Amino acid sequence: MEGSVRRSADRIRITAQLIDANSGSHLWADRYDRLLADVFDIQDELTKEIVTALRVVLTQEEGARVWHRSTDSISAWGDAVRGFDHIWRGTAADMTAARQYLISAIRHDPRYAKAVTMLALTHYFDVRFSYTTEIEAAQRQFIELTDRALALDPHEPYAIGMKANVLIFEGRFDEAVHQAKRALAISPSDAFLLLLTARVFINGEQSAEGEQTIRSAMRLNPFYPVNYLAVLGDALVHQGKTSEALEAFCELVRRNPNYISAHLHLAGLYSEAGKLEIARQEIAEVLRINPSYRVSMAGSFYLSSDKSRKQAFLDALRTAGLPE
Repeated sequence: MEGSVRRSADRIRITAQLIDANSGSHLWADRYDRLLADVFDIQDELTKEIVTALRVVLTQEEGARVWHRSTDSISAWGDAVRGFDHIWRGTAADMTAARQYLISAIRHDPRYAKAVTMLALTHYFDVRFSYTTEIEAAQRQFIELTDRALALDPHEPYAIGMKANVLIFEGRFDEAVHQAKRALAISPSDAFLLLLTARVFINGEQSAEGEQTIRSAMRLNPFYPVNYLAVLGDALVHQGKTSEALEAFCELVRRNPNYISAHLHLAGLYSEAGKLEIARQEIAEVLRINPSYRVSMAGSFYLSSDKSRKQAFLDALRTAGLPE
């Protein structure tokens, strides 16, 4: 699928074309000139055209999912998209910026379950990476917002995926994996959902499935944000694929030097390999990003059903010089 979007005042022009990836031949193309307020109608038209061009026959349940709209509010959708963009960058400052946009989106549409889910995700990042000193409050918000999203729409796959991550925090790993698979059954080709559920598989020590899932997300979204590399690296670490994991984390910090979890993983990997000088440099980067970062914070960051693996990681960080 290729195309472009151009906007002038309150009007929008969308061009789109569907190309056979094997032959390069054009299956379908069209152009839409509309008022910006009609953007959701255009989305529906595009979807119908593509389904027709591919000769896809949808069941009643599949059809209901395809035509389901998360919101009918242009303002809510626009703020949510801006919020999503900040989330993908993964830093503490971006979580704060994302919350401002997502709260605005929810004001425009209080029933926008996907936006409520993504707001929960900002608090998840705060808890995992200690982006706040109010960890308990952030975790409470993370759980309450996830439950609120599910109350608004019990079939919202992002909300189900986030519920899986809530269960991970509660140590209910088998239940979390079950919920992740349930979310994917609803929306198997959503790159973000694949990212979200890959994390659950890794934390539940189903690392091979986690790697397969995150690589599927990368294929669907070839211009993926840096947090895809964080999940891939983690999946590789859990399988003992150290050299590949190092490549993933090094690429991540090249693209975003302030991504703290990548520096933590690099410190742990170099420490375990006996390369203490490099490991200490990575710890120095962690403390540059957050001077208050301590081993206890890394404990809440590293979620795994394998307690011995978690302990080995924390011990490696201590050896590299991370303060208690």
